[in-house]
Amino acid sequence: MTLSRTDAGVDTEELGVAIAQLSPEQLAVIKATVEAVVQATGTPKITGAETTSELFSSWLTSRESEQTVRAYRNDVMHFVQWRLGIDYPDLDNLNLHTTTKEDVDNYKAHLLKKEKTGEIARASVRRRLASLKSFLRYACDVGYLRANPTMLLKVPPERKKIKERTLTETEIEMLFDAAAQVVEQAPTPHKKIQAQRNQLILELFYYGAIRVGESGLTWATMHSNQSGLPYIKVVGKGDKERDVPIPIELYQYLLANRQHTKDKTEPLFTSQKTGEPIGDRHIRRIIKSIAEVAGLSRIPSPHWLRHSHATHAAKNTPIHVITKTLGHSSGKITIDNYLHAGEDEASSLNLKRYRQ
Repeated sequence: MTLSRTDAGVDTEELGVAIAQLSPEQLAVIKATVEAVVQATGTPKITGAETTSELFSSWLTSRESEQTVRAYRNDVMHFVQWRLGIDYPDLDNLNLHTTTKEDVDNYKAHLLKKEKTGEIARASVRRRLASLKSFLRYACDVGYLRANPTMLLKVPPERKKIKERTLTETEIEMLFDAAAQVVEQAPTPHKKIQAQRNQLILELFYYGAIRVGESGLTWATMHSNQSGLPYIKVVGKGDKERDVPIPIELYQYLLANRQHTKDKTEPLFTSQKTGEPIGDRHIRRIIKSIAEVAGLSRIPSPHWLRHSHATHAAKNTPIHVITKTLGHSSGKITIDNYLHAGEDEASSLNLKRYRQ
């Protein structure tokens, strides 16, 4: 028997007629053949789950802690909600068989974007992706799915806690002393100019709390307000501008280091070899070299200076001021990241004593 094909594929009408003409024995042979192919090419199905919700319940039964079950349920439902585009979806509305690697990659990009805007933490991104990966791997292990769309998914690495990337005030003092020492011991005028530039970079990153990606500053970004307080106009994340006041002494040092140019488009810091603006990698090397001279037990990146600024300032500066300096979108981000209670700090120690 020959089946004709249309432009769209197999002629379904003729296929239906052909199937109707098959005997029960022939249908049984075809079914057995298909099942044999599936068994030979994929994981045999060892679950009785027929729907996504049944599979989900089966997966959760292996979790002992109620808290773990609740966390996994919330994490997977977050993916379902994103995938279907509705707030309170029915799990069975999601067809796992049509979920692709591209869906998973787009979901990961969605989470990372929310992390970048401060809506969720890196820990939440990692947990949600790990939960989804565990669920879909289980779906493959029990034969519910033929392929795992999260097989190539890489969960982003855990970020070091900000507290671990914050220098103490003693370490900051060691850095400043080391930078001054390099200036004093410079063997040539050329080396001295270079050391003075590096010293200013260190001070600007600490006092200005700028990000390394914001370091493309020119003399046109330097201003002073009506009271004479100098500040730098910085373009941060999302092209948002903010004014960052700096100590007047630092401003004077910057002016003294200016290489006799009146062109305001000139960068604050240039490479002595090329005359080009100093790049991010160069700045990282400068901070690293100063830390090595200082003999620090850990080598900081420029961003550590920003964390250190905020942590040290939080001891005696209103949070809204620090938030403005850092360019955070809300005070909550500043509070969550930089208000650390020290080992010897407790609110009880600040209460009035009533026993006479």
